[in-house]
Amino acid sequence: MKTLPLLVFVIALAASQNPDPHVTVRPSGSVTTGGICSHQSDCADELCCVHTGLTGKRRKRIFFDGLFDHDHGVCQPYRALNESCMPFMTHDIFNHELFQSHCPCEQGLECRGLTVDEAEHSVTHHNPRCQPPES
Repeated sequence: MKTLPLLVFVIALAASQNPDPHVTVRPSGSVTTGGICSHQSDCADELCCVHTGLTGKRRKRIFFDGLFDHDHGVCQPYRALNESCMPFMTHDIFNHELFQSHCPCEQGLECRGLTVDEAEHSVTHHNPRCQPPES
């Protein structure tokens, strides 16, 4: 029975603590280029949320510290016509709210190699660029 008051005290103390100062609430679409984001909806319309492994709290890093923080990214612009891209790029495998390393091509463009080699079980895109879709 003596543990009940202690438990109540610990719960009350935890509830009275200030929220994490690094967590901010922003209106949807209000984060600009280079700003920290957690979801695609955080970024302005012409931007996407990208996990680069180099974002987050500024602190002393130890070896690969920060490369595995998949809870946030940086707002970056979508790839424009003739910009380099990654043809089979998907979302970050640990957080599908983020893209991995680069934004995809702008709407209406597709990422395709200037030349494409198709073998029995593989497709190789050489010098991939954002291009209009093939007819």
